[in-house]
Amino acid sequence: MGSVCFSNCLACVHLPQYYRIHLYKNISVLIELLLFSFSRVIVRTKTISTTYRPSWNDVRIIRAMLALATEALKDHRTTHLIFVTETCIPIATLKDVATSVVIIPNPSQTIQLNQSFICAYNSDSPSCTRFDERECFSSLYKYFPQEVLYKALPGWCLLSRLHIQSILDLPSLILNTTSTTQQQSEEKYNLWSLFQNVWAPEEVYFATCLALLGFLPCEHAVSKSLMFACWDKHAKNHSDRAHPRSYDHELSKSLVQDLRKSGYMFMRKLKNHIALESWRYYINDDESTESGPSLKKIRTSAP
Repeated sequence: MGSVCFSNCLACVHLPQYYRIHLYKNISVLIELLLFSFSRVIVRTKTISTTYRPSWNDVRIIRAMLALATEALKDHRTTHLIFVTETCIPIATLKDVATSVVIIPNPSQTIQLNQSFICAYNSDSPSCTRFDERECFSSLYKYFPQEVLYKALPGWCLLSRLHIQSILDLPSLILNTTSTTQQQSEEKYNLWSLFQNVWAPEEVYFATCLALLGFLPCEHAVSKSLMFACWDKHAKNHSDRAHPRSYDHELSKSLVQDLRKSGYMFMRKLKNHIALESWRYYINDDESTESGPSLKKIRTSAP
């Protein structure tokens, strides 16, 4: 399963030999370690020193995510980063996640550390709706070419060190390629503030930055999400379509197995706590469905 390591700033998971995943709870800039059922008291001690106190659908969420990414990359062993919320859980072992992320399925089993997983689309895609054009892209047309505006759905993508570091370096790149004086602050060129009027700004920000940098589309940006989420696409109010379905009463080993077959390593949305024993039973392939605990024994509690 790997080992767990704590620092003053981060809760991290060490994978054997070559890989580390940082699991982040970006709302309120708290880090939620989802691989084990630690109490909230312990989780609260594993935070970074900066908070932007973002509200829902707030551009400050981007700032929080960038701050977390900056902290994560201070460790030279960090190869990938995934953003999650407190309603996400992993549905695979660390070994399975690592295999899916860094090993390219070919006869030679090539290891690819620069590979990211992000399911994104732009205005030319059939996935793009009028709501996307109006609420996600239109306010950005005056700043960016239309072809580089992308939206990732779900927004909780998994990015390689190369890609997230390039996103963090983008303000410096802009500063160095413009005729400015040394006194002008690099903060002026941070792009997050341009997404102030964007619906679900974090879903657009990271995908658009990758496109600006030439990484989207590219062979190292796999057009696939490792995070399962399901939206009500038929809701009358488009804002209601932004909230994924909850699976608290439907979670089962068979559901997890079906999602794993489809390539998902994480899932949302689960609001209630799940007993650690039940979670282990769901994700381990070496236990038969019949030998696990009955549904009556699966303990959940209100958040």
